[in-house]
Amino acid sequence: MKISIIFENKGKKNLKSGWGFSALVEKGDEMLLFDTGCCGTDTLSNLRSSGIAVKALTKVVISHSHWDHTGGIFELLNITPGITFYTGKNFGKIFSEEIERRGGKTDKGKDWRQLAEDIYITPELKENMPEQALVINGTDFTFLLLGCSHPRVENFIKITYQRFKKPLCFAGGFHYYPLTEREIARRIKKIKKFPILRVYPMHCTGEAGIRLLKEAFPVTELTTGDIIHL
Repeated sequence: MKISIIFENKGKKNLKSGWGFSALVEKGDEMLLFDTGCCGTDTLSNLRSSGIAVKALTKVVISHSHWDHTGGIFELLNITPGITFYTGKNFGKIFSEEIERRGGKTDKGKDWRQLAEDIYITPELKENMPEQALVINGTDFTFLLLGCSHPRVENFIKITYQRFKKPLCFAGGFHYYPLTEREIARRIKKIKKFPILRVYPMHCTGEAGIRLLKEAFPVTELTTGDIIHL
């Protein structure tokens, strides 16, 4: 199994990058896209440049309704008509209706959902704004993939640990960039209560957030085009 960073704030010269997030989870026949970046043409370009056939995508999970995570939805639909978008229950009604009008499908949920063997969507958390995350349940640890963590990283970690009872790795956007260093440190302290193996900060984590995370955990910084092998 591997996770490829398809779109992120920074990237390699041959790939598009910008404010947004998208990652691809590959396991067996499953080609699951998590979020779609801020611009569909850029996300599609990066998929193709990475040797990934867009038509091979099997499912799309959307963490939340912000533009920098939903920007590629309709471009994807043009190539993969009929594909299902897995969203939280509170994902925008107008957005959902437009997806279905254009031939796509939506699967809305608020509780745990299993998408494939060892791949799950978390319950939708609502603090600050509704958002869900993706969990890969490994043999010895769980891997938590986050979009922007508006309902707070520690809350996603808590529900994941409560369900799977394993050490965790977590990756994605942690939404620390608008916070003071004091507030970031306070939130990181809450995470330290859990067994964390490694952290992969990206997107909206911010420089201060990354620096403070490095003081607390093993950290690997990733950019567009990088791959995590699980």
